[in-house]
Amino acid sequence: MITVYDGGKPLGSVTVDREGKWEFTPSTPLPEGSHSITVVATDPAGNEGEPSDPLVFAVDLTPPSAVTFDEVFDNQGLTTGALSNGAVTDDVKPTLKGTGTNGELITVYNDGAPIASFTIDDPAGNWAHELETALTDGDYSLTVTATNAAGAISAPTPARKFSIDAKTPAAPSITTVKDDEGNANGETIDVPKTSGITNDTQPEIVGTAQAEVTVRVYDNGTLLGETTADDKGNWSFTVPLGKALSDGVHNITADAYNAVGAVSPKTGIYDFEVDTTAPEALTSVEILNGADNLLDGTELSANANVTVRIGVPKSAQVGMLLELDVNNDGSIDKTHVIQASDIDNDIELEVKGADFNVVNDQVSVIAFLVDPAGNKGVSTVATSEVDLNTD
Repeated sequence: MITVYDGGKPLGSVTVDREGKWEFTPSTPLPEGSHSITVVATDPAGNEGEPSDPLVFAVDLTPPSAVTFDEVFDNQGLTTGALSNGAVTDDVKPTLKGTGTNGELITVYNDGAPIASFTIDDPAGNWAHELETALTDGDYSLTVTATNAAGAISAPTPARKFSIDAKTPAAPSITTVKDDEGNANGETIDVPKTSGITNDTQPEIVGTAQAEVTVRVYDNGTLLGETTADDKGNWSFTVPLGKALSDGVHNITADAYNAVGAVSPKTGIYDFEVDTTAPEALTSVEILNGADNLLDGTELSANANVTVRIGVPKSAQVGMLLELDVNNDGSIDKTHVIQASDIDNDIELEVKGADFNVVNDQVSVIAFLVDPAGNKGVSTVATSEVDLNTD
């Protein structure tokens, strides 16, 4: 038989089983304070052995102090801050914050199952803990308890509920850049990637993305602005006046972010050149009208050509367009592509006589250069007297 003592006072006795094992539970709960437990064995003849070494411990029935669970904080992506109850986040390791008592153990539960624990290390009792194990996509209902040094556990806090959606949007794409300043004829044109050149400092950038994400557009890594893809994933962005593109090469990229702030990879580069410098004026324009300095009805007939001599400036470049308006209606009647041999030389172009418009016994030619970006040079005008009564 084993007799159990607390500070020399018997608490009760228990019989040892056939395997030499015994277990004892006091019939009366031990009071708070220090306790020194010893045991004495008694054989069937009534002989008592020596007391065991004491087992000293204290009973502390003080409950843990109040614990609060104040917020779940999102540190990930573009959208950060404290989550409202039921919010969606892309942060798989959010930071939990609350208050308690310094030194107490905080245990975090999801739907009643423990997922983390840590000790408060702040004299004021404030605690903040970033989860070490990443949470997977889904719904969460977190509570916390506090455990004091005696092992007493507080009641769980009210639950904080949120959902995780950490899926990253797919990278958007840039399909084209539109020059809505138009070419020399006023038509909206697409600016090709890499080889493209435009005089539009506020072009429209067009692309696709996941439906209803926000697309951010960059030039050489600097944010130009953002737009929203429609329900089919189409988006467009016109460079604002305050971010108008300067002359030179521009490398346009884009990324996208969704409602919870998860950011996609960036697109590849869509590069092109902006050039707003107009070509120089032609050095001369002359209608060759013969020794009499007159054009007659025969020369202006449908079967005749009139020669126009034009001086091309040294600054002209191969591929520029030389354009002529011979009937004063604003439309282009003759186009010539500048060749290397034309530069810094006079060239002669043949224009159908019937294309000329006679006004007040006079015809005129308006000529100018247009560069590949669509910049129109200063117009040069030549005139010739007309006598339709001669041939």
